[in-house]
Amino acid sequence: MFNDDDVGYGKPPKDGQFQKGQSGNPKGRPKSKPLQLSIIDALNRVVAIKQNGSTENVFVKDAILLQLCADALKGKPHAVKAWIEILKNFTALPDI
Repeated sequence: MFNDDDVGYGKPPKDGQFQKGQSGNPKGRPKSKPLQLSIIDALNRVVAIKQNGSTENVFVKDAILLQLCADALKGKPHAVKAWIEILKNFTALPDI
């Protein structure tokens, strides 16, 4: 039958087995970041954009605002509406 010296498929050696009460993954599954932190990380990444014939490195959040502004200037209604909503959230704009 089966004795302690048998080693093979489904029968690992005794010294390679986990101790009783010990997990095979003591740290457990890694925790995922909250969605808010993932969004902040994504918006703070740097991307290269072409503007006026030259390439600039800007944050994703700035690139989104530049594109939204360009679309609003072209008269795209969704972009104009988005700008109005953004500006409603500001009580005072900083000096430029």
